[in-house]
Amino acid sequence: MKLKKLEIYGFKSFATRTEVVFNSGITGIVGPNGSGKSNIGDAVKWVLGEQNPRELRGGSMQDVIFGGTEKRKKLAYAEVTLIFDNEDGALRTNYAEVAVTRRLYRSGESEYSLNRQPCRLKDIKELFYDTGIGKDGYSNIGQGRIDDILSNKSEDRREVFEEAAGISTFRVRKEEAERKLARTLENLDRVNDILEELGSRIGPLSQQAESAIKYQGLAEKLKTLEMNIFLVKQDKLSARLRELTETCEALRDTLLQHEAKLQENSDERAALDEAVQALDEEISASREEGRQLDEQLRQLESARDRMQQRAEALSQEAERRLDDARQRRERIEELDRLTAQGEGQDAEAAKALEQARVSLEASEQAADEASLKADIAEQELDRHKAEILAAVGRLSDVRDLRTQKETMRAQMDAYRDQLCQSEQELSGQAEALKCRYDEAMALERQAQEELDSCRAEAQRLEAAVRALADEGEQHAQRVQQLQMNLQAGRSRLRLLNEMARDMEGYANAVRRALQYAQGDPAVCGVVAQLMQAPKELETALDAVMGGSLQNIVTADDVTAKRLIEYLKRSEAGRATFLPLNTVRPYSLTNEERRVLSMPGCLGVASELVRYDAKYRPVMENLLGRTVVAQDLDAALPIMRAGRYAFRLVTLDGQVMHSGGSMTGGS
Repeated sequence: MKLKKLEIYGFKSFATRTEVVFNSGITGIVGPNGSGKSNIGDAVKWVLGEQNPRELRGGSMQDVIFGGTEKRKKLAYAEVTLIFDNEDGALRTNYAEVAVTRRLYRSGESEYSLNRQPCRLKDIKELFYDTGIGKDGYSNIGQGRIDDILSNKSEDRREVFEEAAGISTFRVRKEEAERKLARTLENLDRVNDILEELGSRIGPLSQQAESAIKYQGLAEKLKTLEMNIFLVKQDKLSARLRELTETCEALRDTLLQHEAKLQENSDERAALDEAVQALDEEISASREEGRQLDEQLRQLESARDRMQQRAEALSQEAERRLDDARQRRERIEELDRLTAQGEGQDAEAAKALEQARVSLEASEQAADEASLKADIAEQELDRHKAEILAAVGRLSDVRDLRTQKETMRAQMDAYRDQLCQSEQELSGQAEALKCRYDEAMALERQAQEELDSCRAEAQRLEAAVRALADEGEQHAQRVQQLQMNLQAGRSRLRLLNEMARDMEGYANAVRRALQYAQGDPAVCGVVAQLMQAPKELETALDAVMGGSLQNIVTADDVTAKRLIEYLKRSEAGRATFLPLNTVRPYSLTNEERRVLSMPGCLGVASELVRYDAKYRPVMENLLGRTVVAQDLDAALPIMRAGRYAFRLVTLDGQVMHSGGSMTGGS
């Protein structure tokens, strides 16, 4: 038999699963102080059944479970497995390889198994009898054990020598046989006492037995008769019960149907009442809006009728003005004709004047001749003078008539200009009337379009009313769903409140300390309750702080001392306290803060979370020298620039410690 391998997970300082393989030639395990050499020996003793926590250098058995650090979370259980090579059959089992496993949970539950099969601690002890292997065997000798072996007392050396001599199995069997023999003797004494007591009761019991036999015979007859009566009644009652059951089932089905239908009708009626009320309101609003639109439509139709009447009046006025313009044009044409006629008369007068001139010249010539023939032509001269005077008179009349005609012509020109101006004014008025007519027609078309729009709007409102009815039904269903969600949310909130009240998730020592100090103003709470972090930083803070999130913050060190004494007195475990009057804040130096401007650097963790100002020493003590980066690609240059003098964490929870070590993974 040979020890092949030791597997440790969660035991004391072994936070990760560790395998120690014992190949041939291994003399010992060496390492500096604090590296965990003694923990390996404790693990071997523990898996072999050690029940005394002091032998494992702890205050309670839960102290062997990894309690967490600032960088790692605490674990929920500890597990150790010893694997032996049993090719030589030294162990009384059919397996060529034997694996002994012990697991301990924080709740105090402990499990043992052999080759992954559950077993008792007694089975493990019996397996290793006479092999020198065991929690007290000579194969596992710890500090102080040498003194026990070399002690002068023979009783202290006896167990080791018996184990080495291979008689421990027989000693255990002998002790077990002696215990069984003692228990058997005790049982025999009790049996003898019972026999003596019962011997004195045999006579009376014989008589009672005879009476009992008679009673049993009569009781059997009575039982048979009662059974027959019972069977008859049972048949009748069964038939009646079947009838009543069928009737009840039918009535129950009918009742359930009616209740379901009634409930369905009630729900439907309530939903319909709400929908009808909403539709009534919508219809009332739609009717009011339709009434307003009808009123506007009537006003527009009235305005259109007035515009049409006015357009007709304007059309008649335009026609009358056009008739006046035609009459005036006819008068102007007549005046032009009269003017042309007057000009003709002027031409005749000029011709007469020319003739008069000719006559005058002839008369002068005749006068000259007459002067020569005065005596002969005196009468002819007088006659010619009279003709000249008459011609001069006619010439004067012609000139007066010409002046009169010119005056009349000037008056006619002025009147014609006035008529032209009137015609232009009438043309402008006609154009204005035409524009107003076009405007009236445009208003009519606009009114018709508005009427069509109102009709379309009315149709749209009717469709909207129908849509609102459908939407009302959907809202009713949505309200029912929301009520169900609200009930579920309230149940979840109640559960979360109960979990918060019971402080689920906290370590036992932290929970006991907070319960003990409940209502004490000097106890501020755990660190996780005193800070508020953005959601994107939760993973990073959880990775970098670990168990520090459950550190208890107190107002002073006196309160912390009182709580520590309570935990010690009640053996409730260990907890970390942060008194505000003694905790010192830590922060980056000015030179180190230069890295905050590098790409991918989000800032200092204590500056990225929110908390009350009075808790600043605690937050800066825990996070004042912790830098948050976007990812590892950005973290490596930042740590190099900071010469690995501070701690850094990425958003996905990868941690780089001061000094250069790194912690990460999934």
